[in-house]
Amino acid sequence: MIRVAVMYPGENMPPTVWSDPAGREAILNIPVTITDEYNSMSPSNIPERHTLAAPKTIQIDSIGLNANVESLRILNLENSFAYETPNNVVGHIPESSNAGERGTAWFFGHLQSPIRGEGSVFSELPKIPDLMRQGIPIYAEVDNGELAFLYHLTSTDIVHGDELELYETGGPSIILVTCVPVLFYDHRLVVTGELVGVKKMGNALNNIGPM
Repeated sequence: MIRVAVMYPGENMPPTVWSDPAGREAILNIPVTITDEYNSMSPSNIPERHTLAAPKTIQIDSIGLNANVESLRILNLENSFAYETPNNVVGHIPESSNAGERGTAWFFGHLQSPIRGEGSVFSELPKIPDLMRQGIPIYAEVDNGELAFLYHLTSTDIVHGDELELYETGGPSIILVTCVPVLFYDHRLVVTGELVGVKKMGNALNNIGPM
């Protein structure tokens, strides 16, 4: 089982709440509850790319995200090709890995969409860098309707939109992308996470054993 434990000054108490122990409950319940539901995964048994079903939902409790996922189509723009923009959903690049597989799964979502009205599914994603700086563990859950996979979000970066290219991190991972800053949207916030757990859908405590 996956567990989170910070031993000082109290079990499961990150530095952000040392000065206010009474306020620890809201922050700590999310990661501990999530990680206790999942089974660890053996690196040698992680499925190859495109052998699992496509992702259907993504959830990040720490920022209140619970959204549907859809594969993004490639559009013919006469002289070039481009992925369609996600419309009120999180968009998954189908050529990248699916959740739970070897390789990197790429997901895109709007920070805001005032002109096209395609939603703001990743409006809270910019909170993640600050939460990480505070030492709060952040997890993303991605499911395909049969299995749910747990990713520990480990790093963030900001790059110019013209410099963003799809890449592999070298391990089973997830990358979440949204446009920043508000009103300009010329840069991309890139959030990276590592695959750490798996569970069967519909029974959080069902022990399916290490994969």
